[in-house]
Amino acid sequence: MGFAISGSPANATALVGDTTVIRYDDRYTESVKTLAASIPGAQLVAVKGLGRTMEVTVGGSWAGAQKVTVTAKPS
Repeated sequence: MGFAISGSPANATALVGDTTVIRYDDRYTESVKTLAASIPGAQLVAVKGLGRTMEVTVGGSWAGAQKVTVTAKPS
């Protein structure tokens, strides 16, 4: 979908159930909007100190990611 991957996919340390979870640093509330739009229904969880990395843990209801087109806001 065009997102940069910072490492190899790995198994989560704990099960998340049916809901896909996106963890992000609360300083990046604007940046996470694009990733969240690509994964409808994902739960957003702010994690202090995570930095620029956003972690996606796929839940049982995962239906895949969708392509998102970002456009500039009119000034």
